[in-house]
Amino acid sequence: MDYDLRGGAVAIPSINAWCSADAAYTTVGASADKNKGTCWANGPNYNRWFKFQATSTTLASIKLKTGGAEGTLQHPFMALWESDGITQIACATYTSQYSDIDIVAEGLTVAAGIISLLIIMLEQDTAALLLYVLIRLLITILRMEQ
Repeated sequence: MDYDLRGGAVAIPSINAWCSADAAYTTVGASADKNKGTCWANGPNYNRWFKFQATSTTLASIKLKTGGAEGTLQHPFMALWESDGITQIACATYTSQYSDIDIVAEGLTVAAGIISLLIIMLEQDTAALLLYVLIRLLITILRMEQ
């Protein structure tokens, strides 16, 4: 199983300022899985899944970068879910064709279990689907003192 389905989510190897390489991930060949984020206009259409483990009390800053060398993903959507893939924590949507989008989520705890990050592309119409839809994903986890 690959990161096309929630069960095959890519594990983020480090939650201390982890960043993928430019254009490291693609939505090419992706399918719809689970629910759409509450702020999304439609979908899911083509999504990919990532996950990380919250430690102590965590503040997560999650950034999706696209355009230029960062990737060709257009009109991105992103949502942060609890480990069940159903309970939404936060949601983000594009403001322009190559929008960088961010999610900041506070109060994530170990009790929340593994938190999954869902990334999805909005399909405007058949002509808008690119052959090489690539994204750069940046996740920064900041530990907060209790």
